Amino acid sequence: MTSRDGRSQSAASQQANNESNIDGHVLIDTTSLQPQQPSAQADERRENANLSSDNRTGGMSRKDPSNILPGFSSPKYKICLEWKDILLEIDQIVKKSLLHHRMTKMTILNHVSGLALPGEFWAIMGPTGCGKTTLLNILSGRKKSGVSGQVLVNGNPRDRNWKRQISYVLQDDILFPYFTVYETLLFQANIRLGNDISTEEKKKKVEELIFLLRLSNAHNTVIGNQFIRGISGGERKRVNIGIQLLTESGMIFLDEPTSGLDATSAFHVIKILKGLVNNGYTVITTIHQPSIEIFELFDKLLLMLDGNVIYSGPASKLHDYLASIRINCPPTRNPADYAMELIMINRVPRGVKKNAREYFIENWNLRSKDLERPDSDKEVVASMKDKPLIGIKYPPGYFNIFLSLVRRSLYMSIGAYLFPLPIIQTLVIAIVYGLIWLQTPRNEANFQNRTGALFFLLLFTGGFNPVLTALYSFPMERPIILRERSEGAYPISAYLLAKTLSEAPLEQIYPLAFLLITYWMVGFNPRFTNFLLIWVILIFLTWSSSGLGLAISSVIYNIKASTTMAIIVLLTMILTSGFYVAFESIKKWISWLGYLSYIKYAFDGVILVEIGVDEVAQQQTAPIDLFVRNYGAVLGILIGYAIFFRVLAYVFLKFFFKAKE
Repeated sequence: MTSRDGRSQSAASQQANNESNIDGHVLIDTTSLQPQQPSAQADERRENANLSSDNRTGGMSRKDPSNILPGFSSPKYKICLEWKDILLEIDQIVKKSLLHHRMTKMTILNHVSGLALPGEFWAIMGPTGCGKTTLLNILSGRKKSGVSGQVLVNGNPRDRNWKRQISYVLQDDILFPYFTVYETLLFQANIRLGNDISTEEKKKKVEELIFLLRLSNAHNTVIGNQFIRGISGGERKRVNIGIQLLTESGMIFLDEPTSGLDATSAFHVIKILKGLVNNGYTVITTIHQPSIEIFELFDKLLLMLDGNVIYSGPASKLHDYLASIRINCPPTRNPADYAMELIMINRVPRGVKKNAREYFIENWNLRSKDLERPDSDKEVVASMKDKPLIGIKYPPGYFNIFLSLVRRSLYMSIGAYLFPLPIIQTLVIAIVYGLIWLQTPRNEANFQNRTGALFFLLLFTGGFNPVLTALYSFPMERPIILRERSEGAYPISAYLLAKTLSEAPLEQIYPLAFLLITYWMVGFNPRFTNFLLIWVILIFLTWSSSGLGLAISSVIYNIKASTTMAIIVLLTMILTSGFYVAFESIKKWISWLGYLSYIKYAFDGVILVEIGVDEVAQQQTAPIDLFVRNYGAVLGILIGYAIFFRVLAYVFLKFFFKAKE
C-alpha cells in the first residue's frame, strides 16, 4: 500500500514534469491536466476494433512504423520537389469610413523555400491563416496566379502533365455516397490504370489496397453522407488516400488529413502515410495541432507564422532549435504546438523587448542565412535531374474511360429517377389530367380544349420536369467531377457523353408512363401510330429540355440562381409560342423570340399529328400559326436543340468549370 507521503511526492514530481522555465517565467504544461476525450462515436467502434486487432498482430505497432504497409509497391517514379523564394501578395481593401477605402498589399507567403526528397515526410504547420494550404496549393500547381519564385521537379520546371504525376488528397472527403468502398476504388482503378493491366489484375489490386488500408470490414459498406449511414470518418479518409495511391505517383499532397478524426483514427492515417514514405514516396501534408505521437513520425517540418517561416528542417531538431533561442520546451510536449502557444500568449525570454511574433521570425531569418544544404541532399538532387517524369494522358484510353463513366452515371441516375416522390407525382397528375380532359370530343367546338390538353402534355412531361431534374442532378456531382478533372483523370467530353447516354433512356420513363395513362383517357386519336408519333416528339422534347438544364447548371452553380434562370427561359418560350396569345398579335420587336422556342416547334408537331393542317386552317376563334408543317422537320429541329444545348454545356464545362485558386 502506498503511503500518503509517497502519494504527495509522486504528485509533486508529476507537477514538476509539467512545468518549464523560460528565463524565470514559469509555464505549466496543461496537456496532462486535460480531461480524457469522450469515447468514439458508434460509427468509429468498428474501426477502432480493427486497429486494436492490428496492434495485436503487429500491424499497428507504434514502435515500428516502417512496416505499416508491408508489400506495398514503390512509386512508378520518385520525385524531388524544390521551391525557392515563393512570394505571394494580394490586394486588400481597407475601409477608412463608410464611403472611403484604400488598397493595400497583404503578404500571404514571404519568400518561402524548401526541398522535399524521395522518402521524406514533410509537415507544414502553423496557426490558422498562416498560409499552409496556400503553399500546398502552389507546390501542387493548383495555385499559379500572382505567385513569384520557382518550383522545380527533379531540378526542372513543372510541365503540363504535373497534375497527372502527383496525388492530392483534399481536406474534405468528396465521394459519391451511394457506392461501396470496393466500387469506389474499382471505378478509380478503371479510369486511372492503363490498358496493360487486365480487369482481373485491377480488381486484385483494389482488393490488396483495401487490405493494406485496413478497410476489409468496410469492403461492401456504402460511403454514406449526413443522410445515409455509411463508413466512419477515418475509413472515408483512407478511401480518399487509396484513390490517390492507385496512380502510384511519387508525390502525395494532403490538406489536413486528420481534420475531424479522433486520436486513434488520426494516428492510423498518419501511420499509413509514414509507411508510404518508407516505400519511397514523398509526402507533404498540412496539419493542425498533431499529438506528440504523430509529430514524431514526421521527417521534416515547415513551421509558419503569418506567411513567414519560423523553422524549416528535421522535425526531431526543433527541440534543439528552440533551446538555442532560449526557449526550453518540455520533452513531453509537441514543440511546434509549444512554440505556437508562446506566440499566442506573447511570451518571450526575459530581457527581449520584441513581441513573440517578431522574435521567432527574426531569429529564423538570422539562422537561415547561415544554413547550407547537406552534400547528401545535393547529390540526390543532381542524380535525379536527368530523370524526366512521364505522365501519360488518360492511360486507359478514351473509350475505356467513357464506359466506366457510363456505368457510374447509370448507377447514379437509376437511384435518382426511381425515387418514390417523382413516381407519385406522375401518377397523381396523370389521373387528375385525365379526369379533367376525360374523353374530350374530337370536334371543332372542343378545338381549344384539345389544344390545351396537348400543350399541358408537352409542358409537364417534356418541359419543366426534365429541366429541373438536370438542374438538381449536376450540382450533386459537381464537387467530385471538379476534383477528378483537376487531377486530369478524364476529358470533360467523356463525362458529358457518358452522362447523356446513361440518362437518355431513363428520362423517358415518366413521359411514357404519363402518356400511357392519359392518352386514351383524354380521347386522343386512338390509332397506335398516332400514339407513337406523339411519343417520339416527347422523347426529343425531353432531350432538348434536359440539355437546357445541363447547359444552365454548367455555368450557374447556385441551385436557386440556376432554377430562376431556367424558369425565365422556359416561360419566355412558352409565352411566345402562340398558345396563350396569337403569334400575329405579339409585337414585332419581341415576336422573334417565338422562333427560338423549341416548345413552339414541339407544339406544332403534336398539332400536326393530332389535329392536322386542314383543321387548323379552318379555325377562326382560336387560330394557331404553324411555323413548321412537316413532321420530320419538327424532329430535326428538336434534335438540333438537344445537340446545341449539350455543345453549349461542353463549352461551359471546358472553359469555365475550374476550381477556384
